[in-house]
Amino acid sequence: MASPAASASSDSEMTHLSQRDAAEIDQQLMGPLGFSVDQLMASPPRPPSSPALSAGVISSLTPWFGALCHVRAGARGAERRGSRCGDLPGNLSEEFDIIIDAMFGFSFHGTPRPPFDDLIHRLVSLSVIGNSAKRPAIVSIDIPSGWHVEEGDVNGEGFKPDMLVSLTVPKLCARKFTGPNHFLGGRFVPPPILRKYRLHLPPYPGTSMCVRIGKAPSVDISSLRENYISPELLENQVMSDPFDQFIRWFDEAVTAGLREPNAMALTTANKEGKVSSRMVLLKGVDKQGFVW
Repeated sequence: MASPAASASSDSEMTHLSQRDAAEIDQQLMGPLGFSVDQLMASPPRPPSSPALSAGVISSLTPWFGALCHVRAGARGAERRGSRCGDLPGNLSEEFDIIIDAMFGFSFHGTPRPPFDDLIHRLVSLSVIGNSAKRPAIVSIDIPSGWHVEEGDVNGEGFKPDMLVSLTVPKLCARKFTGPNHFLGGRFVPPPILRKYRLHLPPYPGTSMCVRIGKAPSVDISSLRENYISPELLENQVMSDPFDQFIRWFDEAVTAGLREPNAMALTTANKEGKVSSRMVLLKGVDKQGFVW
């Protein structure tokens, strides 16, 4: 029978697990239900129960997406997966865009010991930097390191991650998370576990392997302005042949990863000057003109 801490108080409230129930569910998955650690690690919707194992998976996958992953301290499996280990640079803000906090899991208790205490202190220093200053985003896996699994940041001296990725079922400490981005990964919880622990989990959209918890952060539309002043747009920088210039811009759009760069707004006017605009697909372009 699930403990009161593990049960949602109503159908509309998501379940948040106690430390004990989180451990029991983990044992059930890798015991009677037959999941192995390798299975949980290898399949995207089946996140490893240990954030450290998640760090190993992340370090092995990020190079495929063109990112350099620097693994520090106790990320088990990192060396086996060929990740680069070593001391972190002095200024994290200058070296990294994202920091993934995967030091501890839900089984952790007590006070962090070296070298983790120093790493946590550095994350605290980063999390208090103002939004106007450049700093890496901090993403915590399952439990922000240093937080109590059930009570959260008890003394108020821990770091505040920008994103929390809960694994399988959010833990009780996730209720204390106030950051802008909270996601859940674990689209594999079998019906026996759902029934036994009376789990109330959000539906996953489509074939997505993760789901956002809570509302997306509000956006100040006025802050999305860009400065488009560039010498590339000045008349003396434009190529003499307009078709060559168009092809150059089109190639740059493709290289930048713009979705459907061949979808364009085409505007024409008839003899009376009546304007008509429509969305068309570009099929080809050469010196003779465009094919729509």
